[in-house]
Amino acid sequence: MKVLKLNTPFEISAVPRIALVLSDVLIFTARNEVTGLSTDYTLVWSIINGRLNFELPDTNPDFKAGNKYEIFIKKGDTVVYRGKMIIVKEDTDTQNYTPSKQTTPRFL
Repeated sequence: MKVLKLNTPFEISAVPRIALVLSDVLIFTARNEVTGLSTDYTLVWSIINGRLNFELPDTNPDFKAGNKYEIFIKKGDTVVYRGKMIIVKEDTDTQNYTPSKQTTPRFL
């Protein structure tokens, strides 16, 4: 599972299922597991130590603390990577994470 923290660059590193060439066009898809909202991005990526590395834009309004996503990276119809992703607050202790720590107070 990929864990991204709010207000920090959304940098992701993943092990691809197939060998890639730098000229390949990769599409990243994030589907919110609760709402079903799906977002696609064309990736600017690199390979470092055999891992696929890229950064997501932080302009997506659906990327909020506590949201979980099913993610895919595809090259055409071929799945290059498939996994899960969660967004957490920037001060979250990811070692001792519980979803209840991500709730916002009802009355501020």
